[in-house]
Amino acid sequence: MGKNKEIRHLLESLHSLLLREKEALMKDDVAEVVEIVEEKITLAGRLEEMKEMKEMKEMKDAEGQMDSKADEGRDASVNALIDSIWDLQETNRLLTEQALSYQEVLLKSIAEESTKDRETYSPKGGYSDQKKTSTFVDQKV
Repeated sequence: MGKNKEIRHLLESLHSLLLREKEALMKDDVAEVVEIVEEKITLAGRLEEMKEMKEMKEMKDAEGQMDSKADEGRDASVNALIDSIWDLQETNRLLTEQALSYQEVLLKSIAEESTKDRETYSPKGGYSDQKKTSTFVDQKV
């Protein structure tokens, strides 16, 4: 596979992973997100290797310029794919922040409720104020 096709294939794979990640984040599927993140790390490593190889080739090639129309078209389509990847990554980042914010609010709410005084029935049948803390959550996270 040529270098340009390999780069395009890697970018398309990354785009596909980001779409899967977006769906997993919306469904709150943690196991799927963990799996996708591991795949993204692998792809990022491969893209980094391709970048280094390209830089080495450019250093060897004094001209480094290509004038063919096919290369210009390829560059435009790759740039569009990269823009789409950036947009998806930003969306996924926002979804992740939203999920974390929700979890923080939920834990804060549980922690606050667990320390409130409760008015309950006493053994004698009347109301009594009892301070009873829950052991469910006894620390703030």
